[in-house]
Amino acid sequence: MADLHDKREFTRVHTNLDAKLLQPGRPSVSCHLEDLSMNGALVAAQGEVADGTTCTLELLLPGAEPPLRIVAKGTVTRLEANMVAVAFEEIDEESFVHLRKLVLVNADDPAQVEDELDSSVGIRRQQSDF
Repeated sequence: MADLHDKREFTRVHTNLDAKLLQPGRPSVSCHLEDLSMNGALVAAQGEVADGTTCTLELLLPGAEPPLRIVAKGTVTRLEANMVAVAFEEIDEESFVHLRKLVLVNADDPAQVEDELDSSVGIRRQQSDF
């Protein structure tokens, strides 16, 4: 059986950031980012989250004034204990630029990340004609 890492479209990096998960019609949920890629995130959530729901994940990047934000819309794809996996479906251009920099800075192999980005269209890999 193929390793889960073989199925991933983008490199995942570990970060130490706080986040907020917003779900329609529900209170926001405070989270801690466990890992991040160009098309998703795994967060430790401190509140109720429903599997399969659409959501918005907001990351605040410290160090800038005002703080930089990454905002990505997505879907909750997996729940395990307090861990929530979010697949990104939409991200604005400014957030994409910040996400790209954050992933590159935290990657063990930035060249691999650049290769993945070169063969992608935004947060999705290009489809092969084969």
